[in-house]
Amino acid sequence: MSLTIETRIAIDAPAKTVWSVLVDLDAYAQWNPFIVNAKGVIAEGETLFCEPRMPGGRQYTFTPTVTRCVEGSEFAWTGFVLHPKIACGEHIFRIEELGDERVILLHDEVFSGLLAPLVMRFSGRSTEQGFVLMNEAVKQRAEALAPH
Repeated sequence: MSLTIETRIAIDAPAKTVWSVLVDLDAYAQWNPFIVNAKGVIAEGETLFCEPRMPGGRQYTFTPTVTRCVEGSEFAWTGFVLHPKIACGEHIFRIEELGDERVILLHDEVFSGLLAPLVMRFSGRSTEQGFVLMNEAVKQRAEALAPH
């Protein structure tokens, strides 16, 4: 069984600018209200360090593995609790070009495993709120950095 959180935001910036904002993990602490600290390199097989702060204040750390990376358009990382069959989450970022230096950022999470329904029940709403906050911050940063 899998359950998905899907968020979207239109950004008035080129795909390469949005990509550069998303993959610069060291800068997350400067602008990201959801993942307040991150370290690592976005490349398949790499392990990252991430510290999300859920809306409402709860902060935790996890070390996901980058499972997919298509330069300039998509990357995903996967993390789990205890074992992937118990509770696993695939966090996905996709950039779709609309033309005229505009994109849509698709920011999703696919939860799977035996406890996926409980994860969604207890943290799905706050996770989605965190994604929305992050999306708005990506938009603001990318649009500020975009060539005019």
